[in-house]
Amino acid sequence: MNQRIESPLDELIENLERTLSFRNILPLLMVPVLLFSGCSQDTAGAPGSDNSKSWSAPVDPKSTLGWVLPDMNKMVFVPEGPFPWGDHYGDGEDSEKRIDEIYLDAFWIDAYETTNASYHKFIQATGHGVPRFANYTPVIKPAQPVVGVSWEEANAYCKWMNKRLPTEFEWEKAARGGKKIRYPWGDKRPDDFKVLRANLASGENFDDDGFVYAAPVGSYPENVSGYGMYDATGNVWEWTDTWFYHYIYDNLKTAEDRRNPKGPETGSYKAIRGGSWANTSWSSRVSTRFPMAAGARNMVLGFRCANDKGPADAGAK
Repeated sequence: MNQRIESPLDELIENLERTLSFRNILPLLMVPVLLFSGCSQDTAGAPGSDNSKSWSAPVDPKSTLGWVLPDMNKMVFVPEGPFPWGDHYGDGEDSEKRIDEIYLDAFWIDAYETTNASYHKFIQATGHGVPRFANYTPVIKPAQPVVGVSWEEANAYCKWMNKRLPTEFEWEKAARGGKKIRYPWGDKRPDDFKVLRANLASGENFDDDGFVYAAPVGSYPENVSGYGMYDATGNVWEWTDTWFYHYIYDNLKTAEDRRNPKGPETGSYKAIRGGSWANTSWSSRVSTRFPMAAGARNMVLGFRCANDKGPADAGAK
């Protein structure tokens, strides 16, 4: 049976309200930025379903998962060639309409989401302002992804690193490893077979998966694409460089249109990808697309960077 969710924002609020102790942060997430409505969600294994407790939670990523601090400057290579775009299973919105092949030149993308530790170096070097939640202890641990930064701030950081924000086409190719799959690891749900594969709202409380907020980057070994990009499902939504257009496939009708597309030249919202710790698996598929006001600085949104030439061209700072 399908459950009706008005928008990912409603999903965040509904999940937060299930745990009274989180009501104090509810105003921080109530930002009028996600525009879709009427999203149909399969609730098998979702919060409140009979299958929602079928897995064993990784309470401590260091001991349970063998987590070690990753190389924050690591980038992974995404080769030139075509990839399947969009929803190939009929799971999502019409904004995810499938396109069998989009062709991209080769590029590099950060293996991990930008962390608080890395962003702090940027602040120290440039005098840039701090993130919105810089004084909220639960989300500012060094290896957690930085949150509370706008599109402009994320873009400034990437430029400082001699990088750029990825287009949403690059993000999706890197996240799906060039394959027709729902998640970076394949089609299994994030909590199938008692294995947690991503930091999502997957239980009765937010900490049922071991983390109340965003997890340290790379905490889930199976949440990695075929190209080596980690945490593309859940943890935090990620900014892209692309202006959001709901019917983007209208601009991708010819082979020329589908070769290295950049998206609209202007717009009102930027495309964000990947879902977050406060969303369920439906909002966190590799094809899921949502609009976000460029000035938004909320607790479920971070970013990673990309470039054309790899680590040698980037500024390892």
